[in-house]
Amino acid sequence: MLLRRYLCLVPLSTAVAIPTLHPSYNAGTGHAALAQRSAFGATAYFLDNDPLGNSIVSLVIDRDGMLSNPVRTSTGGRGSDIVSLAGVPAGVDTLGSQGSVVVGGNLLFTVNAGTNTVSFFVIDSADASHPRLIACVLNGGAKAGVSCFDVNTIHGLRSKGQFIKLDKSIINEQTPPSGPPGSACQIRFNPDSTALFATVKGSATSPVKLGSLVAWPVHNGVVSHAGPVVSQFQNVTMDFGFQFISRSTIFLSDPSYGASIVDVGPDYKGNERVHTVIPGQSAVCWTAADLALDTLYAIDAGIDSIHTLDARTGVLKGSISITTPGGTAGAGLFDSAVRNGVMYSLTRANGIAVVDLKQRKQLQYLDLSSLGRRQGYMGIALWP
Repeated sequence: MLLRRYLCLVPLSTAVAIPTLHPSYNAGTGHAALAQRSAFGATAYFLDNDPLGNSIVSLVIDRDGMLSNPVRTSTGGRGSDIVSLAGVPAGVDTLGSQGSVVVGGNLLFTVNAGTNTVSFFVIDSADASHPRLIACVLNGGAKAGVSCFDVNTIHGLRSKGQFIKLDKSIINEQTPPSGPPGSACQIRFNPDSTALFATVKGSATSPVKLGSLVAWPVHNGVVSHAGPVVSQFQNVTMDFGFQFISRSTIFLSDPSYGASIVDVGPDYKGNERVHTVIPGQSAVCWTAADLALDTLYAIDAGIDSIHTLDARTGVLKGSISITTPGGTAGAGLFDSAVRNGVMYSLTRANGIAVVDLKQRKQLQYLDLSSLGRRQGYMGIALWP
């Protein structure tokens, strides 16, 4: 089975764990806004995670890779925020995760943490070629675990198997969860769809707790309910964003030191092969890659800089500087995605930075302040 036949969503990492049996379904809603078909047929999307009502923001990508024309479309659900240990809602990165918006075929999926639902949209009704999909959601809060659904554009999402609980030794939180330490982060299938993987953060401060890379085998399209394979690595405490860079190799970020390259065995157990401490990094939380350039990107939420690493060795290759209004003080980059050698990154400032990865230079900063406040911007996905 191919990766394109499966779709993973990240987190209801701020609310009650289990989505409803029939989560909100929005096929075709807001069609013109979601398709945003420019002459070049490409679109970028991100989520505005808002407790008063979630929305997807879509933007046209032109032939030069530049963004324009942001348009909102309601998801029909509400958002929810992780909180600090003092109970204060997060000012940015309000789900504490990577991957809260995902595109599969001609469908777009996102989470509504405040209503415990998943919304999905048909991006382009002219394209009916999307494959059969399974959507799996990583849940945080007091009832942490994974829910999976069959996707049907007529009937919506239907539960596929029972809710898979995560043991309290891996994650032990209340609802809403506090974070980032201790919270759920990301979920995705491996490239051949034989296993489902997720990251859960530990804590880099006293009492120190190692983070976890969790894997469940997949048999005949069903995620195993047996005890998962759990991998932990020395000095890796805040397992955050990750992605597969080969069939059995993971690129993993950790804001306590930088990034790692992890080899995954036939038993889905992970082994950290490269531990890259990034000098001067502030909060490397997100990952991106362009394997055509043999380069991995460690995205820093604390400074306006993209750290670059060799995709084979994990050795630092330098950094790419970003300019946003207000300079570098208190700046940072968040969810990011790559298309045709161009990276799109949500910034701590209210906008998106567009970077030419081949030339290693910024092409654009699109100011989004006209859309409203920055707080809830999460996830980024590209289509096609």
